[in-house]
Amino acid sequence: LNDLWPVSASNVWAAGEGGALLQWNGSTWIPQTSGTSATLNGLWGSAANNLWAAGQNGTILQYAP
Repeated sequence: LNDLWPVSASNVWAAGEGGALLQWNGSTWIPQTSGTSATLNGLWGSAANNLWAAGQNGTILQYAP
């Protein structure tokens, strides 16, 4: 994993190799579908429902549940 973005103690996001995107729910890591196999190097969000991931080859993703 290359980066973490904490929303709260029970909502933490992680990104990494091969498009890995995981969400911590306070007790376990839950794999999320990123839709890419590009390595994700950074995470940022302005709110719990507005998360951005950036990675290899100019990959930029937005997750807004």
